[in-house]
Amino acid sequence: MSLVMLEEVITLKKFEDGPRPKVTLSHSTLMKYQADLPFCSQPMFIASILAALRQSRLRDLHHHWTGLVVSCLPFLGPALTQVVTSVASQVWSNLEQLPNETEKDSVPSDYVLTQLECLGQLLSFCLLDPSQSGGVTTSPVLCVDTTA
Repeated sequence: MSLVMLEEVITLKKFEDGPRPKVTLSHSTLMKYQADLPFCSQPMFIASILAALRQSRLRDLHHHWTGLVVSCLPFLGPALTQVVTSVASQVWSNLEQLPNETEKDSVPSDYVLTQLECLGQLLSFCLLDPSQSGGVTTSPVLCVDTTA
């Protein structure tokens, strides 16, 4: 998360006088770093999150992965739609498969609650009007000490 926020602050500072360049998402190379894309727009970012969420034996770690996605929402930019739809779809699939797999895998006691909370946060973020946020900012604030 720190890397995502640092990248956003640097990008804001770099392009504060002019418009940001448009980011075009490409799906051609999943596991190859693309230097012209921000970290959250990298195809391997979403691929790694989905791969982790598909692991039913690692359910106790799913809330960490979904928490990362929720924390990154304000910084996803053009990748927001793809990340939210992919992660929400995988979380729904995981919840739908839960009754069939409870016999062979242990399920953390708060699993259903944390995953439903994640879905609510994903959908709420996408549906809320940013102008009605009630004073809450979703972009990083660069603090500069002017006394030095």
